[in-house]
Amino acid sequence: MNDLTLFEGNDIKVTFHEGSTKKILVSFVGRNRNESFDNTFAVNFGLKNGFSVLAVRTANNHWYQTQEMYEIVKILDDFKSSEVFLYGGSMGGYGAILLSSMVTWPLKVIALSPQFGISQEDIPFDKRWINNYDHTKAIFKNCKLNAAHDYFIVYDNHHRTDTCHVKRLMVSNAKAVVCPIKIPFAGHVVGDFSAAFLGNIVKSIFNSSLSLSEVNKKRKELRIESSVYMMNLVKSLFDKGKNQKALHFLEKYGDIIDDQDFISLFRSRIYMRMKKNMLALYFARVNLNLESEERLRHLISVYKHLNWTYETELFSNILIKQTDASKRTLDFLNR
Repeated sequence: MNDLTLFEGNDIKVTFHEGSTKKILVSFVGRNRNESFDNTFAVNFGLKNGFSVLAVRTANNHWYQTQEMYEIVKILDDFKSSEVFLYGGSMGGYGAILLSSMVTWPLKVIALSPQFGISQEDIPFDKRWINNYDHTKAIFKNCKLNAAHDYFIVYDNHHRTDTCHVKRLMVSNAKAVVCPIKIPFAGHVVGDFSAAFLGNIVKSIFNSSLSLSEVNKKRKELRIESSVYMMNLVKSLFDKGKNQKALHFLEKYGDIIDDQDFISLFRSRIYMRMKKNMLALYFARVNLNLESEERLRHLISVYKHLNWTYETELFSNILIKQTDASKRTLDFLNR
């Protein structure tokens, strides 16, 4: 992939990838396990759709809390005459919205499951990346939408935490133009529902041809084929205490879900709630994956519930070894 480095600092690197038109896509990388400037987001997607791409890369998962963000603003000033889109997901969505608050001339922002803020003081409801938050200085804190721009926010409106973030973003500036695009039971990574479906949504935004009625129509057609949709639906029903409905969907759409770990785990959880202890134990042990911390924790919970001391200790020791006696594991075992 040919690219030209326009800026490289300690926290952020920006590379330019020339496309076939003057349209500019500024892509913001999301959180990555492999923290380095090697990671990019949607570069090939942008090029395939005719865009020249400014790829914003991060040295680590700092949630764009760096003064180097102003270097991107300077770079963008050279593209004022172009049609510009900012695009990112999760941490990258936060970065896209954050940058938009620093730019005064009109552009479009596409954010997938973005965060409103990173400080635990402001978002006590979100503990997912608390280790990243704890090691990040919240220079900019909360994102605020800018009335100069058009925003397209794609998210799962049944995902409680993501919905809380989106609601806070929506009220951050009542004058901002916002188009919420809801994909129920898609999960945090909305593209997992269907990458092609998400790609078509984004392309329709590029082409100013977005139709929410068409999006909803296509989503309803695809959901019956989506394992992600079915799994998140089961999780939601379970969380709401609708055990029979959750069990019904597990049994009816097991072939679509096609994840025996998930099916066994949730069948066991449901049967525990129904006080069908032997069925709960059976499914807790079926296809048991000893590499799965979630499966192990649940099996230990079942043994504890049954007061089976030997088995509880046996699998507790396996969990301790697997997780290197992490604080989370020890807290769980000491409950």
